[in-house]
Amino acid sequence: MQKLDTIAIALGPERTLTELMPFLTDVAQDDEEEVFAVLAEKLGDFIPLHLLKNQL
Repeated sequence: MQKLDTIAIALGPERTLTELMPFLTDVAQDDEEEVFAVLAEKLGDFIPLHLLKNQL
């Protein structure tokens, strides 16, 4: 979970939405509260990356 931003950058926006996000949704169904906290933090990092990309 700690490297989600790196994985998302490597996949690119389209594959992140179509492949990574569904995978994370499935994983989140079975994990504990600590994993949810890390996942929420990392997903929050995606927003600034997306906004920055649109500004370039």
